[in-house]
Amino acid sequence: MLLDRDVEIAALDRGLESARAGHGAVVWIEGEAGAGKTRLLGALRDRAREQGAHVLSARGGPLEQGYAWGAVRQLLDPLLSTLDDAQRAELTTGAAGLSLAILDGAHATAPPATDQQLMHGLHWLVANLTDAAPVVLIVDDLQWADLVSLHWLSYLVRRAESLPLLVALSTRPEAHSDAAPVLDALADDPLTRHLRPRALSGAAITTLTAEALATQPEPAFATEVERVTAGNPFYVGALLREARDAGLKGRAQEAPRLLALGPDSIARSVLRRITAVGPDALTVARALAALEEPAAPEAVALVADLEPAETRTLAERLMDIGILDERLPLDFAHPIVRAAVADGVPLAERPALNARAAAAFAGQGAGAERIAARLVHVPARTPLPPPLDTACAHLGDAAAAALDRGAPSAALVYARRALEEDTSPARRVELDLLAARAEALEHAPGWEERWTGVVARMADPDLRARARLQVVGVLASIGEWERATALAREALEDLNDPALRTMLEAHALQTGLVHADYAPSVAAGVQTLIDQEATGAVLTLYERAIVAFALQLWGADAARAGDLAEALVADPALFASGDASAAHITMTTLMFTGRHHTVMAAFDALCGFAAQTGSRAMMLGGASGRAMGRMLVGDLLAADGDADAVLDLLDDAAQGSFDPFHLTSVGHVLIERGRAADALALIAERAAPEPWPAAYQFAFLHNVRAAARLAAGDAEGALAGALHAGAVAQALNCGPIPEWRLTAAHAQLRLGAKAEAEQLAADQLEAARRAGLPRATGAALATLGLARADLDLLEEAVAQLPHDELDLTRAELFLGGALRRAGKRSEALEVLHRAAERAQRRGMTLLAGALADELRVAGARPRRTLADGVEALTAAERRVIEVAIAGKTNREIAQTLFLTQKTVETHLSSAYRKLDISKRSQLADAMSAT
Repeated sequence: MLLDRDVEIAALDRGLESARAGHGAVVWIEGEAGAGKTRLLGALRDRAREQGAHVLSARGGPLEQGYAWGAVRQLLDPLLSTLDDAQRAELTTGAAGLSLAILDGAHATAPPATDQQLMHGLHWLVANLTDAAPVVLIVDDLQWADLVSLHWLSYLVRRAESLPLLVALSTRPEAHSDAAPVLDALADDPLTRHLRPRALSGAAITTLTAEALATQPEPAFATEVERVTAGNPFYVGALLREARDAGLKGRAQEAPRLLALGPDSIARSVLRRITAVGPDALTVARALAALEEPAAPEAVALVADLEPAETRTLAERLMDIGILDERLPLDFAHPIVRAAVADGVPLAERPALNARAAAAFAGQGAGAERIAARLVHVPARTPLPPPLDTACAHLGDAAAAALDRGAPSAALVYARRALEEDTSPARRVELDLLAARAEALEHAPGWEERWTGVVARMADPDLRARARLQVVGVLASIGEWERATALAREALEDLNDPALRTMLEAHALQTGLVHADYAPSVAAGVQTLIDQEATGAVLTLYERAIVAFALQLWGADAARAGDLAEALVADPALFASGDASAAHITMTTLMFTGRHHTVMAAFDALCGFAAQTGSRAMMLGGASGRAMGRMLVGDLLAADGDADAVLDLLDDAAQGSFDPFHLTSVGHVLIERGRAADALALIAERAAPEPWPAAYQFAFLHNVRAAARLAAGDAEGALAGALHAGAVAQALNCGPIPEWRLTAAHAQLRLGAKAEAEQLAADQLEAARRAGLPRATGAALATLGLARADLDLLEEAVAQLPHDELDLTRAELFLGGALRRAGKRSEALEVLHRAAERAQRRGMTLLAGALADELRVAGARPRRTLADGVEALTAAERRVIEVAIAGKTNREIAQTLFLTQKTVETHLSSAYRKLDISKRSQLADAMSAT
């Protein structure tokens, strides 16, 4: 009987109504143990099933916290087990197929590389399930769920607004260290509605007392029940059962006896009632507590070491006295009952009980992680029951699986526990490496020292080198170029394998090439590769990528660098090698040598592959690169769409620092779209803490921040930042890219330092011409022409930039202004109107504003901004349209762009209105009618 819960039931019903109407809802039920949270979730479960909803349930447990994806598996494994192959294929179509890597390894082709891919796939599995009926997802005792599952719940909730989905969560109010931030995020989500079940009223307690004792209690007795239990529903029920068993009749003179039967005696009461059934009943209860999840009688029998028939009989008797729930699979009637049973297990008996629970999981064919979650609570070197192998084997397998499935914290627990077992030296090295990898991914203090120590104990020099190569990659990925370079060189000292030596030498060259402290020492080695390539020597793919990158970096020969990079992109091995370094520097080379068609096709392919695999990191790289490429050719509307995608992905990421190239790309687009303040805020919030390393990518970041400062009116800050970028670039012997001299020149002009600006622009022009870069040459000509007020230089700049519309528009702005100041008004207006039309059409907001100002000074009226048509589309609408034109459905668009389906529908509806069309088939023609 649920008394005093009308408000809570009404709130749950509103959540169900919202889900049935296609709107996501979250209910957060918070209260102390026994407050009635589980009963409310049970009522929700029954009501949802009556209304035809899919109900998925899970419950956290203290031992479950170390079992990565444990709560997710409780929610979804039972569902998949009921489906035939055709139903499974339908449910896991598209991105949802990624979820099989953790839910059903037998049906997964390969495990995804990151937890973000898994979260993406699991989100779409739930979204697919909502196609048939609303989904109600219930997690009880959320505070004990594993951390990775909590992160997924947060991920799902942020995308639940347009899904017919109700997420109901119960938790206790106390804080929980590592889980606190994600629990807070779930609790504070805009969709979340909070319920805090109140203590039972005196009237409700009187009703329950009358029902339990089969007589109307006297007021003093009912009042004492309320005082002793503080109105806690579970304690009220337990106390009344004790009162009934003690023969109390609800009289006022019996009230003092209630204190002795209160909450402090509940655990003793639970154990006493179980023992009264028989000694083996306590064994059954403890076995179920050890499993920490609802279980079949057969599984409980294995842990209890009893026959299944006997276990089932005892379980039925425990149901009769209210210890177990009256439904299968077996479960406790309340978490407090489970806690009382678990806490009552003598310490000396707990290891054996956990070992038998692990054996039961192994007998059911459970994965290594589920088994390991119990073995971590078994002392090292304890003999294990069949069918378990050695603890070291299970724990090591679990550590590797957890790493593959994006749970390094769990992997670290398993690996460290495995190292406590007796094992061979070779296996110990493998486990040490697993632990070091997990520590690196967790950024745990001392991870590098552990890894270095393990590598030093390896006898085979080639294995040592391969292990060091892994460390080099980790260090480079977090911007530790100095240590990466030093370790790459150290790995070369005793290496025998020629192919591996070549790879390590290439890594050492590349990491040194982009870091100012090492660039001089690797220059000779890089030049040797350049000379060898020129003479037709056979080089590895990575070496050829380094040659192309160095030629671009040094501004030596852009044409040759671009040709080499295009040949590399045409080689499938570039992206299939598993080494992202060669692909990254090749794409960079293509970008900055002006091979826009090739690099944009490559970035399109990268984004497409990211959508297929659910890789947010890959989508981040593809979208940021495409944003920069589109900006350089002047397509700011499309570039803004990619920048918007990058910002969405950055907002959703759990990391604290990001690749400077991502920030550089988005920062430049924001500046050109008139959002310099947003660019500065992005860099301040997302860049690594200063001082930044003297490395190539940070030279770009310094320069884009300087450009943002200039656009925001801070010429002095802009000059300082540009010169800082220049110091790094010159230490790396960079050519004209990054274009820090132009940023500094414009800052000098703002400050009235005309001569200094001229010199910077002239130096940039010389470097661009020497490198053979037409766009950079045109941009330098425009800046020098502006500084000198030289019409010939400005006209040459315009002629140099026919295909680079952003720089062309900027050059025409400078030329139009110079013509006006020279008294050639009609010529100025012709140039300015042409540039202004292009700036508005292509979304060049910053330049459009400057051109409008220049036209007003010239006495002309700027063109009115359009509210309809292609020009009126937002960046997000353009992104959706682009994928829709390729033939994707709304759901496929959402999966491709990492959006919700409702968001896609909203963008398309808005676009149809602006384009004055009514259906998808008209999109392509409408977009081409510019």
